[in-house]
Amino acid sequence: SMRGVSYSDEEVYYSMPVVRYFESSVKVKVGERNFPSGANVLLIPQELTVLYRMPFASKREINESEFRFVVDYDSIGRSNIVRPVMLQQPEGIFDVRTEPLFMECLVN
Repeated sequence: SMRGVSYSDEEVYYSMPVVRYFESSVKVKVGERNFPSGANVLLIPQELTVLYRMPFASKREINESEFRFVVDYDSIGRSNIVRPVMLQQPEGIFDVRTEPLFMECLVN
């Protein structure tokens, strides 16, 4: 047992710091990974909208170059629908998601 700590089956008290945050978005182009050399690749759509949250106190402009998303050739199924993979994101942000979640990938 820790000094100054008592345990109860009937009552629990806890505290948690609350941080204000804001949500923003940026358009990001999607790269390619593991495609055969010389392959012609068409991604539909060609870019993603990346939505993210950031603590209000650290509010700053996020540049699209701080994110890196790729479509991996090895993850393309028969339907040509693929989910882009995030390889890089800026520090200090959370709850990152993309619109759309999936892309169509046509390879010739």
